[in-house]
Amino acid sequence: MAKHILCQAHKTGVFQSGFTLIELLVVIAVIVVLTGGGLAAYIRFSDRQSAEVLAREIHNTFLSARSKARFKERANCAAAEGVIGFRVNAGVSADGRSGVLRVLSICGNDRVSYANPDPVTHLVESIEYNLSQQTVLPALPFNVDFYSLYGGAKLPGSADEMEITVSHGGATYGFTVDRGGDISPVAKE
Repeated sequence: MAKHILCQAHKTGVFQSGFTLIELLVVIAVIVVLTGGGLAAYIRFSDRQSAEVLAREIHNTFLSARSKARFKERANCAAAEGVIGFRVNAGVSADGRSGVLRVLSICGNDRVSYANPDPVTHLVESIEYNLSQQTVLPALPFNVDFYSLYGGAKLPGSADEMEITVSHGGATYGFTVDRGGDISPVAKE
């Protein structure tokens, strides 16, 4: 037979077994500390995953637009016009609560269309993401155009490279796009 951990004899000779209040408090304190640490680790993990997943989604959207441009994918342009590239348009939704990432076909029929600051575009695909949880840099809105003819990219401003980062709860992931149309892999920053 197993013996009880704690036995106390009374004057009557009857034995009682159990745990003292101190022992119970110590066990409860250990459980609380372990639970709190586990919960904090889970929250950090969740933040990292959330930032990485959104960064990879945005990255894949850029890769998709570049591929469509390089392979001269047919899009919904008018018959007289051809597709001269694809645009990634990042902006804020009408209600201001979510970000919107759109891939648009850029329609035109000659090299002059490249210089047009506001070319004819048609929506190809769109994704929304929650801005209240993630921070996307650079500031929205912005456009990045990938061209079919020479394979380069038109970035906002005059920079040779554009860094796109996603932050959430201290975790930051990002990638870069350069004027040659190269897109770096997603990396933790």
